[in-house]
Amino acid sequence: MPRECWTALRLSEIRSGRDPADPKARPASGPLNTLFLRVCFPFLSGCMVPMSSRPPLLDALREHVLLCDGGMGSRIQMLDLDVQRDYWGQENCTEVLTLSRPELIREIHRGYYEAGADMVETNTFGASPITLGEFGLTERAREINRASALLAREAADSFADGRHRYVVGSMGPGTKLPSLGNIDYDTLEEALTEQTRG
Repeated sequence: MPRECWTALRLSEIRSGRDPADPKARPASGPLNTLFLRVCFPFLSGCMVPMSSRPPLLDALREHVLLCDGGMGSRIQMLDLDVQRDYWGQENCTEVLTLSRPELIREIHRGYYEAGADMVETNTFGASPITLGEFGLTERAREINRASALLAREAADSFADGRHRYVVGSMGPGTKLPSLGNIDYDTLEEALTEQTRG
């Protein structure tokens, strides 16, 4: 994802000013939280450098509360979409809409911004290679994540009122968890790393 996008996994710790990479600065956590930090903190660090006139997201969060959008999945479920035409036959894979219906995803983001959101999440909650693999889309994970980030950024940049708008990368836990024995930690870490590369 572009640097403007931010993976919102440990927001509460970052908002409190603690360094999530410092194990002494945060409460004890399980191996899955540690895994997310190993994958995402280097990415987060890179996002602290602005690529435009917008203040870095973490700085803005320290200054005031920012409003985030609503649920992308539930918003999509409200629409009358065709499984074959819109979902390419992959029912309930909302991430594929980034490729099949980009204008729809962009307009959903715009709607949240128009309603007052300061930031929107990308349409990538289920876009890890592992989850996309259930729909035969493993090889398109990076493409889907990148396209999703660009659509959200386009929606943010389509406003000319001078207000700062942010895009955060959405990463869901997926459908296979190490804690349930569905997958090992290394495989999950590799998949989440690939997702952030998009």
